[in-house]
Formats: sequence, C-alpha cells, structure tokens
Amino acid sequence: MFRKWRNVAWLALALIVAPIGSEAKPKAPRTVLDYFDLLPQRFFEVEYFGSNNKRRKWLKRGLTEFPLYNRSIIDLKNDYIRFPGDGAQRRLDVAVFRYRGQATVGVYNDWDAGELSFWRYKNGRLVDVTEQVLPMGFDGKNGYVLPRFGTTVRVFQRTGIFRIKPQMKPLYTLRWRGGHFYRQK
Repeated sequence: MFRKWRNVAWLALALIVAPIGSEAKPKAPRTVLDYFDLLPQRFFEVEYFGSNNKRRKWLKRGLTEFPLYNRSIIDLKNDYIRFPGDGAQRRLDVAVFRYRGQATVGVYNDWDAGELSFWRYKNGRLVDVTEQVLPMGFDGKNGYVLPRFGTTVRVFQRTGIFRIKPQMKPLYTLRWRGGHFYRQK
C-alpha cells in the first residue's frame, strides 16, 4: 500500500515540475508575414510600428489608401510583401528566398542611399547574414528590386529618388543559387 502511494506521489510531483522545466520554444516562422513580424525595429522609423498589430494595420491600410505606385502588396504564395512608406516611414520590400528548407529574408528600403540586407531565423529572432549571402556586398549607389516572382534581384543605377521606369535596363542581376547570390550581367 505504501509503495502504491509513493508511486502516485512521484507521478504527481513529475506532473507539477515538468511544465516548469520545459520552456515553450517560439514557433518557427513559415510565411513572409511571420518573417515580417520578426523584422527588427530599426526598419520602422516611427515608434508607432513597435507592435505587429500596428504594422499589419498599416499594411492593410496601404492596400487601398496609398497611391498605386506605393500600395501594399501582400503575396503569401510568392513570399513577398511591400510595406508602403508615407514620408515618415520608408517603404520596405520583403522577399523570402528558400534553399533546402532554410529561409533567407531579403529586406530593401529605397530611402536616401537605400539599404539591402538579408536575415535568417535563429533562436526566436532574425540574424543578419548579409555578408554570407551577398559576397559582393551592397552598393548604395545602386537601386535594388527584390523579386515578387522568381528569385532574381535586379540592380539599377540609382538617380535621385529611385523609381523603376519601364525603359530602364538593369546594370546586372543577382541570381539566387545554393543559398547565395551570384552576380550575373
């Protein structure tokens, strides 16, 4: 009888202590929206965008209230988001590139000298991997267009406020292969 109660006591103790020792791992992101939610605050000029709910509201608002050239685009099928700018907030283009089950998130903003960076998910946050993924480095003199379709980044000569016009020809392209980008004329 004593042995039976001792076993029950051990089982009860194990059930009580088990949840304390096991921390819930953050759920790994799967869609471009999940990665967008993990972007560091430095991409968002206005403190207003400190929470994911507010970022998503801005995305939703940008679907109808902004000029056509600056509207939000949320393309989950092709892993692409355009987060519209308004003067205080810079426009962001976000695209996910995948290789062997690992996702690399590209982020480009077209303000001032622009910025192109690449990120990978690790331990619940995004880690900057630009140097590993883009061996030729980022050139602030150029404008970059992250792809909504496919995996090729087009690079243009930047002139003033960078807007792609149909007649513009790219200087070169960056091809995604084997988890890295390669320059191609």
